[in-house]
Amino acid sequence: MEVLDGEDIYNLIYRRYTKDQRGWSFTISPSDRHGFFDALVTNPEEGWHLKLDTIFKPSPLVIGARMEGTPIPRSRVNGFPFGFRELQPSWLEQFGPQEGSGLPPQLTAALASMKPVVPRQGRVYAQGPFVLSGKRAAPKDLLELDERLSSEMLRRVRYRYPGYG
Repeated sequence: MEVLDGEDIYNLIYRRYTKDQRGWSFTISPSDRHGFFDALVTNPEEGWHLKLDTIFKPSPLVIGARMEGTPIPRSRVNGFPFGFRELQPSWLEQFGPQEGSGLPPQLTAALASMKPVVPRQGRVYAQGPFVLSGKRAAPKDLLELDERLSSEMLRRVRYRYPGYG
């Protein structure tokens, strides 16, 4: 099991996504220890466990590893799979200004009806859905992987921010 840095794991997952955009899920939850966050990114054949130092800044520290030797956990919370869906600016104008939280039901239905695509430069996309869960995302049978990622993340956070506990 190789622990990869954020940029490397992003590139690996993106390459897998570009081969087949069907059946992806992206679930984030608070980690059990150290105040970090766990993310599970899965497709029908494989999955990755990511550890993020935070979800509250634009460029968090991220490390991750491929989940091996265990059934791939599935998120059934979301109504449609994770992916990139191309948006046309004129198409978005029909929904008007948004108030409150969440997406209007018409926009959600429209996005759910669109197939995920591989993004291309110069176009506009919606990315998601991301499932934010209060329940532990990492399966209990991956406790060893979770511990290794937590230890490595703690080491990296302490190196980057020497005042961190």
